[in-house]
Amino acid sequence: MFKSMNYVYEVYKEGGFKNAADKLIISPSSLSASVKRVEEKVGYPIFDRSIRPLRLTECGEHYIKAVEEIMDIQEHFEAYVNDLGDLRSGALRLGGTSVASSILLPSIISEYHQRFPSIIVEFAEGTSLDMAKMLIDGEYDMIMDYGVDDAELVEFRHIQDDYLILTVPAAYQINSRLSGYQITYDDIREGHFKDSSVRTVPLDEFRDQPFVLIKPKNNSRYHAEQFFDRYSIHPRIMFEASQQMTAYFTMAAGIGCSFISSTLLKGMSDNPSCVYYKLDTDIALRHLGLYWKQGRYVTKAMEEFIRLSEEICKKNEI
Repeated sequence: MFKSMNYVYEVYKEGGFKNAADKLIISPSSLSASVKRVEEKVGYPIFDRSIRPLRLTECGEHYIKAVEEIMDIQEHFEAYVNDLGDLRSGALRLGGTSVASSILLPSIISEYHQRFPSIIVEFAEGTSLDMAKMLIDGEYDMIMDYGVDDAELVEFRHIQDDYLILTVPAAYQINSRLSGYQITYDDIREGHFKDSSVRTVPLDEFRDQPFVLIKPKNNSRYHAEQFFDRYSIHPRIMFEASQQMTAYFTMAAGIGCSFISSTLLKGMSDNPSCVYYKLDTDIALRHLGLYWKQGRYVTKAMEEFIRLSEEICKKNEI
């Protein structure tokens, strides 16, 4: 029963029999026959085979929903059993954005492995949008991100604050007349820029400057658009990056100004090609956290990872 159920679910995830068969390491004809037997037992077709890509029928939608509920119950029970073993076995599936993946998660995962060597940590990097969907679909146990659109479907634990810093190529002439607003790399590394005595730059001064932005439907882009709305700026976008790291190096090459994470900047070395400006805190402030699907069983492995993340990030917080 469970094997056939998994076959049907794999076809649904992959959108067709060939890709699903490749992942299951069986022939497409055998997979199709197995699914057909399930449909005969149910009494109704699960997939509409007349269109491409394959789609679920109305009955199929209910079948997949039931399968996901069964998988959740099975996963919760397995997690409970692993907890009984006092973290002597188990796995943790994590996702993170580029900033979390390159700056924060490596040290956390390394320390976690030293404390709990029997727990297998699977980790992948991705965009906020893709990771949120995979979290809801149960492919991740947790993700580290700045926000999830479907907030009602997830639970959240705050890890640390992050600020967007306006970062400008040093060669731009505009820097010479805005020197009174500039902050140093040390100000960012030590967190001094957060002091209320440090002036925020009036962004409308950059109205005619080119920009490097993160692609739409991303937390950084959302905050950038808030800044543009506040100052009635219609930005001249030179490049749209998928990740903050790409935006940083593109900006540093002189392509355009960008909104760069203070966490990322702190993890880099001082760059003479860059000039930094503090932005309006109410928009620039972001909350980095760990997210997991609402209602899921929080395993002891997850609890320990959350606790360790809080401990390490608090120690290094800017």
